[in-house]
Amino acid sequence: MFHEVIQENLVASNTPRIAVYLPRKDSPYAHPVASARYRVYIDRRANFPYHIYRLSGVHVVKEWRKLVRGTCRIATNYQSILQGFFAGEGNVKTGLHYSRAVRIAQGRPNRLLEKMLHHFRISFVYGGHREYSITGRYNLAKFHSLELTVLHRAKHERFLKMMSSYRQNHFSNFTLRRLVLSNLAIPRTSAELASEYKRSISRLHQVLLDLKSSGNILMYHVNSRCYWVRTDSIIVISRQKEKILCLLAEKHRAFELARVLERNAKSVLRRLHELEGLGLVTRRKHNWYRVPTPSKVVKK
Repeated sequence: MFHEVIQENLVASNTPRIAVYLPRKDSPYAHPVASARYRVYIDRRANFPYHIYRLSGVHVVKEWRKLVRGTCRIATNYQSILQGFFAGEGNVKTGLHYSRAVRIAQGRPNRLLEKMLHHFRISFVYGGHREYSITGRYNLAKFHSLELTVLHRAKHERFLKMMSSYRQNHFSNFTLRRLVLSNLAIPRTSAELASEYKRSISRLHQVLLDLKSSGNILMYHVNSRCYWVRTDSIIVISRQKEKILCLLAEKHRAFELARVLERNAKSVLRRLHELEGLGLVTRRKHNWYRVPTPSKVVKK
């Protein structure tokens, strides 16, 4: 296919020279272009035979370079170009402590490669080993979704094996904290949050307590369960407390409420003090009154 594209876009009569690199002298290799001139070399670093297509003629080379520059300016070609970069120069690296990386060898920084990676929002580091290193689950998942490894079967299989070794999504610093805070517009328990974010309850408790200490959320203890909610959202109360609030549309004494609710007077008094702590009721002399509040009150 590549030879046909060259003939169509450059010079149809061009006779290419193809260099074949073999890992061993007796390695079999294909002749993809019948009319080409072949030279065979030994590359002991190679695992498989590979071919290098060479163009001859000053005019043809100039036209080829012009064609390449035009192709690299079009963003819709970036995915295909990156596939070629990985197939030719890329590799998959795994190591101790479950380190995972895709590396693309480049003798010196490559502006085109960096531009394409930035275009797809893939973070990278160019290191002392003269290679671009791409790490982190987000970047590798982006690499996977763009199918940038599919041209080289062996490398593609190693890449898929590396990606399947992930057990859990790892959040960057403060990401889990931001996600939890945004999710607490309604009351949630730590068990619900742990299940949603696939984290242990102890890990969610750390995040919740940190948010509480900074004044971003509150905890309400309702029917032996703890509910967490943002301070700018709502107040969570039990059904029993809701009944008390409804009765306090008019002033009542504690024993009067206990008689109507058919509950122990001491129990009702404790609920009244809890509602007072939430700023929902107040006591004047022996009577209890409901206090208007801008916050939404939700029963659980």
